[in-house]
Amino acid sequence: MVPLPRVRVSAHKTVPRAAAIPAAERRAQAVGALLLLARETAPERISTAAIAERMGVSHGALFRHFDSREAIWAEAVSWATAELQRPATSPA
Repeated sequence: MVPLPRVRVSAHKTVPRAAAIPAAERRAQAVGALLLLARETAPERISTAAIAERMGVSHGALFRHFDSREAIWAEAVSWATAELQRPATSPA
């Protein structure tokens, strides 16, 4: 089986400095960006650079909040698990 290429951003593209927001919110943004990318791309092809670009932050800024790509996925799984365990709200 031939490995799929990762989704990457251009090495020449610059990302403007993002506004300072609380770390928990930035982590939530990273999970959201990852999940949006997973809707469009095979999960194994999603790079941390693509996640950072979707968030509108630099690649380095993403790593201020996560140690690795796997850590972002772990947070996404934790979020999804918590969402699935939430009691369903009945329609009004």
